[in-house]
Amino acid sequence: MMELQKKAFFIGASIWIGPFILFTIVIGLISSYMQSIEATPTPEVTFSTEKKTEEKKNSKKAVEKTIHEVKSNSLTLWVIQVSSYTKKKYAEELIRLLEEKNYQPSLFTQKRGKKTIYAVRLKPYSTKEEAQTVVKKIEQQLNLIPIIIYINKSER
Repeated sequence: MMELQKKAFFIGASIWIGPFILFTIVIGLISSYMQSIEATPTPEVTFSTEKKTEEKKNSKKAVEKTIHEVKSNSLTLWVIQVSSYTKKKYAEELIRLLEEKNYQPSLFTQKRGKKTIYAVRLKPYSTKEEAQTVVKKIEQQLNLIPIIIYINKSER
């Protein structure tokens, strides 16, 4: 009888200790993964679009120059989000419309639960005033109400 009680004790203890050891190993792996993520530098955001005409090529060079200046001179970026949709086709239609009006839009996707949000954003601006000027133009031209997103590069 005593032998049976000892076996029952060891079986009961292993039922509790086994998951605890597994849990400890998983937490250790997650912790080391998180440390490696924190040690990895965050890549800079770049915006690129394909341009076919000479005018659009010059526009692309101006955008790249602006992005470079913003990255090198400022810790603060101001990004305009023109609109966001749950259907990608609507975001793509807005991108085409903005390109026709000589803006440089990009598509930003974000998962929220089971849904994917497709946000149409413009290039980063180094000052809030620049971004506000562009927002006013978009409000007048497209009858949309864009938002300005503040990004502090030092907090990344």
